[in-house]
Amino acid sequence: MPDHFDEVHVSVLKRARQTAEAVLAAMGTSEVPVYATWRLNERHYGALQGLNKQEIFSTWGEQESRKWWRGYYMPPPPVEMDDPRHPRFDPLYADLPAEWLPASESLQDCQRRMLPYWYEVLLPRLKKGRRLLVISHGNTLRGLVMYLEGLSAEVMEHVEIPSGVPLVYRFSPELEWESKEWLA
Repeated sequence: MPDHFDEVHVSVLKRARQTAEAVLAAMGTSEVPVYATWRLNERHYGALQGLNKQEIFSTWGEQESRKWWRGYYMPPPPVEMDDPRHPRFDPLYADLPAEWLPASESLQDCQRRMLPYWYEVLLPRLKKGRRLLVISHGNTLRGLVMYLEGLSAEVMEHVEIPSGVPLVYRFSPELEWESKEWLA
């Protein structure tokens, strides 16, 4: 891992911000700017939000539920617009148009939400030689890894992004990824 970062990019979710604060404090670099965006948030699981596995399996069955969790194309059933679990009721999204907010997301949907941030924010900063730390969530990072490595949807179903284990990508001057390393 680099001895410093120029910027940190996080989701707007509390656990990502807390992780960023802890990492920067441990590195003694708490002055590094932190940018938060909803585009790095975890995917929205629709009607599955807030339910445990037993509740989900008893309602929709284990086989169908696993397709939603691991698959790329199929989103879980959406929450209704008046459901309190819909993101439009969350103050974190008060500045966003309601039509941008997902009622449910597949991994493909989550990737589509995240990739504009890659192209419009992260990639231009990498081109300028900035060292970036991105703190996000498993599915959002799976979508980025899939994109960077050119993985198929079928291969992506078997890719795990462990929580709390840094993954370092190194890029060529042309910004093609050259190597990746999981840090213990």
